[in-house]
Amino acid sequence: MSATERPFEPAVSHGLNLVMKLKDRSKLPELMTKIRERGDRTREVLRRLKYLHFSRFLPVWEDGTLLVITEFDGDFDDYVMDFAADLSDEFSMILEYMRDAPPLPVHEHPREFLAYIQRRSNP
Repeated sequence: MSATERPFEPAVSHGLNLVMKLKDRSKLPELMTKIRERGDRTREVLRRLKYLHFSRFLPVWEDGTLLVITEFDGDFDDYVMDFAADLSDEFSMILEYMRDAPPLPVHEHPREFLAYIQRRSNP
């Protein structure tokens, strides 16, 4: 079968736009400093995740919101569970600042972490 005869195959990439509100919006600069301080480790873990194409932490200073924007291949639940396992310390630290956070640490409560992400994102 030639390329022109193949049936349409949808793209495998998926986007995640996670919206998290801080308990205290004045703490957003402090949180962003902590995220930057852990940046080398976070980048190293993300490099090992071969299905991750793009990720960014984006603060919305005006209303104390942190956005996590990523693009990835594969199953959403598996993707989030890898974050629960490999970046538990980083997400536990971030979630300490958030309203309605799941139980922490993340690696001890992966299902609750997944449910939290599902409620606040567009899988």
